[in-house]
Amino acid sequence: MYDRERWPEQRASTGLPVGIMLLSALAITAYLAVGGAFSDGSDQVVVYIPQAIGK
Repeated sequence: MYDRERWPEQRASTGLPVGIMLLSALAITAYLAVGGAFSDGSDQVVVYIPQAIGK
């Protein structure tokens, strides 16, 4: 009987991992593009730092 687990796979397919990676990059790009379209850029971000209390 032939034992398939004894030898490593001869031809591994890389299509699925590469496809998932490309689809993820496309989804992130679309997310950022849609978010940028809804943002008009006029909002100002203000950061308040706590005041140091000196003795």
